[in-house]
Amino acid sequence: MRIMYQDKKLYVSLTDEEVDKFHKEKHSPVEIPIGFLTTLHQDINRAMEQSHRDILEEQYFGKK
Repeated sequence: MRIMYQDKKLYVSLTDEEVDKFHKEKHSPVEIPIGFLTTLHQDINRAMEQSHRDILEEQYFGKK
């Protein structure tokens, strides 16, 4: 599982196994390995930085 920010949108990328697990346990909390925390934290921080950078660029230089 990875989280990405592109073109002012947030995306999640899942393996086939993760998609199956989420589908099987639809509408219920799905357990993910605790080891994912570091990677997801880094992904979210990166997405937040990119989003803030986009906002600042728009404020100071106008929309792209």
